[in-house]
Amino acid sequence: MDNNLIYRDLFKVIGKDFDGKKYEKTSRILMQSFFNDVELWLDIHSYYFPITFSDMIIFGINIISDSNLTNVYNFVDKEFNNFKYLMSGVIFSIQTVKITNIKKKIIHASFGGLLMKLILPYNSTKLFGIGMHILISISKI
Repeated sequence: MDNNLIYRDLFKVIGKDFDGKKYEKTSRILMQSFFNDVELWLDIHSYYFPITFSDMIIFGINIISDSNLTNVYNFVDKEFNNFKYLMSGVIFSIQTVKITNIKKKIIHASFGGLLMKLILPYNSTKLFGIGMHILISISKI
C-alpha cells in the first residue's frame, strides 16, 4: 500500500468551541503551528480525544492512494500505533486567498462529517489535490 506523509507539524491549541458547542461529543479546535505560518481548524470527537486549551499536538497528513479498506486497516494497525487519534477522509476544496496581503491556500477536508480547514503558505501546497484520500494522525505531547 502506497501511503505518503505529505505534512507533519507541531501545533498548540489556541481555541476550542469558540463558536459554541454545536454537538454534544464534538469539539472544533483551532491550532497554530509552532514552526510555520500555519493555522488548523479541526472537528474532533471529544469523548475519544479530549483536548484542552494550550495542549501541544503532533499532527500529520498521509495520502492514501489505495482505498481498499482492508489495506487501509492493515496499514493503520502496523504504522500508526503511536498515535492516539486517526481519521480518514477526502479533500473537497482548495482555495487561494490573500490574508493581510499574503497569498495562502486553504485546504478543506471531510472525515465523515467532521471537518478540517488547513491554512498554509501558498507555495507549500503542491502535494494536495481535490478528491485526494487522506489519513490524519494526531497525538498530544
